[in-house]
Amino acid sequence: MPGNFHTSAHDIELKNDHKLKCKLKNSNGKIVESSIDLNDYIGNSDGPVLHYNPTTDMSLTSGIGWFKWESANFSKSAKNICLRENGTKLEADLPTADGGYRERQGIELSDRIENCDGKLVFSEYPLEDC
Repeated sequence: MPGNFHTSAHDIELKNDHKLKCKLKNSNGKIVESSIDLNDYIGNSDGPVLHYNPTTDMSLTSGIGWFKWESANFSKSAKNICLRENGTKLEADLPTADGGYRERQGIELSDRIENCDGKLVFSEYPLEDC
């Protein structure tokens, strides 16, 4: 299934504030460990964040967020980083361009992270087959 890695994942955790790690089922039904460095795909942006909503088949802007897909190194400036919603949502306190902070921000990892035969991979386009 494209995106939605969590539907076949167990023991989802965040290591060193930026490495998503879990156990996944591969195409043979075997449970294997996999990890992906979120710093390679998520950065900070002092602007809106787009999320893909598969129910409406539309990209939506969600508030004033600073997480940004197809960017890098969010954990270099983020504070209080953690996973929420059973490991599908990354949350942190992120700085603004003027050096301040706003309310806590989050990004849905299942929009762009998928299980590709037991390996966590980044989908360049939301919900694209691996």
